[in-house]
Amino acid sequence: METLRPAAPRVTVLLPVYEAERFLAEAVESILAQTLRDFELLALDDGSRDGSAALLDRYASLDPRVRVVRRPHTGLVATLNAGLALARGELIARMDADDVALPQRLERQLARLDHEPDLLCIGGGFEVIDDAGRTLDRVFPACDHAAILARALGGESSISHSAATYRRDAVLALGGYDESARLVEDLDLWLRLAEAGMLANLPELVSRVRHHERSLSERNAAAQLEQARRVAERACGRRGIDASGVQPRAWRALPDRRSRQLLALGRARAAWRIGERRTALLYGLRAFCMQPFSVPIWRSVGHELKASLLRERA
Repeated sequence: METLRPAAPRVTVLLPVYEAERFLAEAVESILAQTLRDFELLALDDGSRDGSAALLDRYASLDPRVRVVRRPHTGLVATLNAGLALARGELIARMDADDVALPQRLERQLARLDHEPDLLCIGGGFEVIDDAGRTLDRVFPACDHAAILARALGGESSISHSAATYRRDAVLALGGYDESARLVEDLDLWLRLAEAGMLANLPELVSRVRHHERSLSERNAAAQLEQARRVAERACGRRGIDASGVQPRAWRALPDRRSRQLLALGRARAAWRIGERRTALLYGLRAFCMQPFSVPIWRSVGHELKASLLRERA
């Protein structure tokens, strides 16, 4: 008698893992707590030497939706492509091992994709958090295709990779992720997908994206910036567009002290703006301690004092 295989899930949550033990449990549990239940969590351990693999095995023993695949260390892009090949779902929801999905992320993204057949990929708003889970900012990127594409052609992604859900067949038809675009494989993919269909973001928050010093982007900020420029110029060339205006901005700190100070100062401003006063003071203090006599620090202090006075008088 033939054994019936369970029906394939609608969504595969694709979770590459490399030595992410510190944040991994929170990431996995945020997926298992989704209001949408019809998914598989495909966790690919990329040769971790910490406790990540054991942690994943424990979750797999508790929840049949969790599939764990162990691989020798080959890097993120190769792991993502392996995941695309192994996925059972028609939709791929990307997830990073140090981020957190909000409970209705999958349900809301699936509803939008079902409603719009031409939509190939959808992201959403996200909170930026630090290694301790403190909220640094809330980001609501452009929602319409034209604005997302315009920014991508300038070398900046408006869709957070860890908050994106896309159609698996559409990505496979393009050859999957491009190894030559390592560090900006998401930006490159969005640019290629935009040639085949539409991109969008939900207007609400769908995830919490963690910025910390051990992340791949944080450790390779300068190389990532150069890769973004190359990928955008290549996309402009495919479209016959002048690429002279491609000037991506650094969104992570470059290695120099001034860049790290300005990043800390920017986080302090953003946290203050959204009402996270203690976090703002913490990052302001960090920026001050890096270079106490820096002009940007005192200019920022003056700006905030002026703004506070204006608010009090209003």
